Amino acid sequence: DFNVTKANVKFMKPFMSAFTSDIDGYASGHAVLFGNFKTIDLYGDIYAEDLKLKLDFSNVYYYCTDSIHMTPGLIQFSDVKIKDRDGHSGKLSGWVKHEQFHNASFNFVVTDAKDLLCYDTNASNNPIWYGTIYGNGSAFVEGEPGFVNIKVNMESAPRSKFTFVMSDNQVANEYKFITYRDRNELYGPKDTVPEIDTIPEIVKQFTQKIKKADSSDPTKYLIDLQGDITPDLQMYLVMDPVGGDKIKATGRGNLQMKYDNTDEKLEMYGKYSLEKGTYNFTLQDIIVKDFTIKDGSTISFQGDPYNASLDIQAIYSLNANIRDLDESFADDRELNRTSVPVHALLKANGVISHPDISFDLEFPTLTSEAYRKIKSIVSTDDMMNRQIIYLLALNRFYTPEYMNGTNKNNEWTSIASSTISSQLSSLLGQLNENWTIAPNFRSNKGDFTDTEFDLALSSQLLNNRLRFNGNFGYRDNTYNTKNSNFIGDFDLEYLLNAKGSWLLKAYNHFNDQNLYSRNAMTTQGVGIVFKHDFDNLFDFLHRKKQKRNLQRDSVSAKPIVGSDSVTVK
Repeated sequence: DFNVTKANVKFMKPFMSAFTSDIDGYASGHAVLFGNFKTIDLYGDIYAEDLKLKLDFSNVYYYCTDSIHMTPGLIQFSDVKIKDRDGHSGKLSGWVKHEQFHNASFNFVVTDAKDLLCYDTNASNNPIWYGTIYGNGSAFVEGEPGFVNIKVNMESAPRSKFTFVMSDNQVANEYKFITYRDRNELYGPKDTVPEIDTIPEIVKQFTQKIKKADSSDPTKYLIDLQGDITPDLQMYLVMDPVGGDKIKATGRGNLQMKYDNTDEKLEMYGKYSLEKGTYNFTLQDIIVKDFTIKDGSTISFQGDPYNASLDIQAIYSLNANIRDLDESFADDRELNRTSVPVHALLKANGVISHPDISFDLEFPTLTSEAYRKIKSIVSTDDMMNRQIIYLLALNRFYTPEYMNGTNKNNEWTSIASSTISSQLSSLLGQLNENWTIAPNFRSNKGDFTDTEFDLALSSQLLNNRLRFNGNFGYRDNTYNTKNSNFIGDFDLEYLLNAKGSWLLKAYNHFNDQNLYSRNAMTTQGVGIVFKHDFDNLFDFLHRKKQKRNLQRDSVSAKPIVGSDSVTVK
């Protein structure tokens, strides 16, 4: 029968070695020690103060101060408030069973997690998948020495980031999700324990005789993660670690991940729908461009994550002069200008580790007649690829029909203007991390008489609720009108709800088509947009009906527990 005051809890580390390699803090309270040295046990109530514990499989430290109840063969606790390093909290309940502090087994349940740090690794811990993930939801951990079973049901929370390097399996297997260290390095020789202060001498003698664990075999981990992925999670998928091709995106999806560390087997299931992001496209370290991913692109997992299926469309937007394709565009009376917005479209399909890449061109402001004329010029895959390379490298179209000395000089001028644009973009991009600034300086003539300059601006403000994309600058002379050469295109969106299904949108776009009945050179608009994904109209209407019934039932439902009920804790 003894009192404990601020005893260091490190002596508990050997019994928890299956899931933690670091535990610290102090314990105070009253306990009763009984039995002989072979069948010793404890009971009483202990107050754990400033307890710190690291979960090895997630590399996260948790902190708490609360009471622990001990009975013979059982240590238990209920609704203990745990916090991460940022102060985000959850509730922990569970127990540790033992046979005179041998053959321990444990069962922990985390509930009411709110923005709780769940995973925190970097490339040095695991070069294949790493990141910082915050979550809302629950988790279940059970096990015994040599075995840990983890089940997680979480929704991603703000500030979450995760990187998955799509290397081949041979390279991936060189790195382990769970790493092991020598037990003697962590704990000292097997029949010794860390020195413990302020603990009765009889307990010291006992703990110095018990073994740190009943088995020195590596711990087997089974992990089953069910994740509701939201745009709060920033996902990075590295397609080519050497070349630099990668996807940076946010989106939605229900994904399941299963992991068994005995054979390093990782399985993923579900569909991830990308709402926004970039595809960093590289070509021989010469061309490096960020394509904007189209909303609705998907990544589907059917087991092996290295065999996930891509269905991605991404756009690189620029302005280019269609006169480089055909001089006759200069005399087209239906065009206000020949320097028009161009979308270089990248399509990535197939297996994620080795995707099939194809290209296309879109002209959002041209007439159908002008578009058909361009398609007749760019009519083969070889010509399409050549046009894309010219657009990405030189900000201009390739003109095989008119390639002569003058056009050769124009190419050198285009190279010079493209270099200036790249240097300005690199410089301005460092000014403010909240704004993406991309200047574009173009000229196809050696005397720079056709100089064009525009500045692309984009940002997400107010906790990513306000989105702005704009393009402002000076462009080439109009051929059929006497309007100003200044251009100012912008799109402004504000998300009316957190899911982004309702948004307010305003825009101002330059009119490239010369509509004779219209004097204005720009078109403005404002409106409310609703977005919802569904497979067919029946599913959409059925879901709305279910939602109305759920709301009606929640209002009419009566409490089950009466006012005279007694709560037992």
